[in-house]
Amino acid sequence: MDGKVSKKKYYLMSAKIYRKRFATDCFADYFNDMALRTNIGLNDYREYLTECASVDELQAQNSYFINALYGLGGDG
Repeated sequence: MDGKVSKKKYYLMSAKIYRKRFATDCFADYFNDMALRTNIGLNDYREYLTECASVDELQAQNSYFINALYGLGGDG
């Protein structure tokens, strides 16, 4: 705190402790296998026509939130 800058080594404990211990994507092989079997990919899904969704595009999602805003569904 005296204004002098000095370089120091800093070791992340998680990198030291957990390196090569476990994988957080434990189902990766399963999902990769399922992805290879399908005939549709991300590029095949519909997307918004512009950066902002229109009312029709929002309602096509059948979202609980959007349906509640428009008073659709049984909880209105």
